[in-house]
Amino acid sequence: MLKQLFKTAGPIAAFVSLVFAGMFITSRGLNALEDDREDNGDRAKIQKGFQIAPVHLNLAGKNRALVGLGSFIVNA
Repeated sequence: MLKQLFKTAGPIAAFVSLVFAGMFITSRGLNALEDDREDNGDRAKIQKGFQIAPVHLNLAGKNRALVGLGSFIVNA
């Protein structure tokens, strides 16, 4: 029984490792998200989000495009 477990654990571990490696290799960084947002025609929404924000938005260390888009979603 224990021998059977060790016999199947190796291929399963190898498969799981390959899946995780594939996920990390193909994942994109968060900085690329800003470019995607602006390329998808959301530039007007981002701009409008900054215009209609009821308070001053703190952008320190934040993604400017996501803050503007979030402001648009919440306030529009």
